[in-house]
Amino acid sequence: MGILHALAGTVPDNYRWGARLLTGMTGTVPQGKAELEKVLRSTKEQPFLFEEETLLLYTFVLLNLSNEPEKAWKTISQAGLQPAQNPVHCYMIASVAMQSARNEEALSVLSKQPQDPALLPFPQLQFMYGTAKLRKLDLEATRHYQSFLGQYKGRNGIKEAYQRLAWCAFLKGDLPGYQRHLRHALTQGVAETGADKNALKEAQSLRPAPATLLKARLLFDGGYFQKALLLMEEQGIKEYQSLEHRLEYHYRMGRILHGLKRFPEALASYQKSMELGKNAPFYFACNAALQTGIIYETLGKPEQAKEFFRLCLSMNPDDYRTSLHQAAKAGINRI
Repeated sequence: MGILHALAGTVPDNYRWGARLLTGMTGTVPQGKAELEKVLRSTKEQPFLFEEETLLLYTFVLLNLSNEPEKAWKTISQAGLQPAQNPVHCYMIASVAMQSARNEEALSVLSKQPQDPALLPFPQLQFMYGTAKLRKLDLEATRHYQSFLGQYKGRNGIKEAYQRLAWCAFLKGDLPGYQRHLRHALTQGVAETGADKNALKEAQSLRPAPATLLKARLLFDGGYFQKALLLMEEQGIKEYQSLEHRLEYHYRMGRILHGLKRFPEALASYQKSMELGKNAPFYFACNAALQTGIIYETLGKPEQAKEFFRLCLSMNPDDYRTSLHQAAKAGINRI
């Protein structure tokens, strides 16, 4: 029930009627978090069949709803998991590491993933390993995405995997390879998640982001903030003429400065992204508003935080709209 109460407090308004109809409940992030913490405390006194599942849900709440990545990492790293023997444990630790800008820790864990042939295949670990390598601009990531696609029998993530293969080809300077992988993304898998929808959109356009912006995005996602900043500063914004690329430049710069805790500069970059992109179909301005709210929340300025969370909710980008709005609702719910 804890995860349901936490999620009930973050459903965007245009979906809230459906959530109430299906679950018959309301709730808040703190309420759901407290319920999960109570369950985890009880596992110290007596065994609980769903302890691992509860731990995974709790870290999900900390990362995605409560904005506490440091606590999520501390929780998962001190849980006594055995990633070298258990692929689920490997997945849990690597997932939290990758969502809390600890790419080196993720690489370390994934490099020791279980190899016992008696275990059931866990292809998601190959996808994660490829992503962790790509975030370091290690193009050996290609073989891990290919391994994932060769093993995986599901539906979600396939378009995204082909997009990542396309990025690897593009960063090698192989434009025909980039286009070939994206043609697979057009026809393989489904577009139900935000990432798969984004992959499909890129496949339909066959138009890559400028190499510097793509590299900065990947380095930022891995937590390599200083490297990403140097890359962006070397390039500068003058190289970009289209609205989309100028918007992305300001947005990426804001994210990087935010990661470095240079909050005034990050806010200035986010503001430029919002001013340029508030009426554009791209997600950059919407996420800039969300991240601005998070900075003000961090600085102990709840009213300003709410203002920008609400601004995020007022924008409707083509990509990632549901997840961005859910994060904004979670922010309002926390304050």
